[in-house]
Amino acid sequence: MQTFNRIKKQLEFFKNVRRIEIMQELKEASELGDLYRENHPFDIAVSKQRINERRILELEELLKLSTKKNNSNTVQIGSSVYVKFTSPFKKDFKITLVSVEQKELDKDQNLVSIESPLGKAICGKKEDDGFEYFTPLGEKISGSIILIH
Repeated sequence: MQTFNRIKKQLEFFKNVRRIEIMQELKEASELGDLYRENHPFDIAVSKQRINERRILELEELLKLSTKKNNSNTVQIGSSVYVKFTSPFKKDFKITLVSVEQKELDKDQNLVSIESPLGKAICGKKEDDGFEYFTPLGEKISGSIILIH
């Protein structure tokens, strides 16, 4: 429930605060002159708008999925999991993974084996739990479970 509320607050911010700020930036930038020639402030505002709208769509999808999560609330074989990697990456990002047995592994569909280092690290974890594992090359990776579906 904690994750659901956090996602909902973020969504409200991006829809009700950030969207309005960007609309004001667009309005001010459009008043500066020709929109089809060099208008750097307008280009920046449009870029911010695209990023904001993309984030709104991502958060809405997470909210939909959070209402359909599994009964055990832990990562298990067959679970779809949103993971937030925090280290060593300079930027946090989320991907969807499904824990499966090795014979069902399909990299094109973002499937990860329960026998892999990542699979072992997230198996049995709950939402908001952190995890760490080492790659075969010895690189330490850490992150947290955002949502289990």
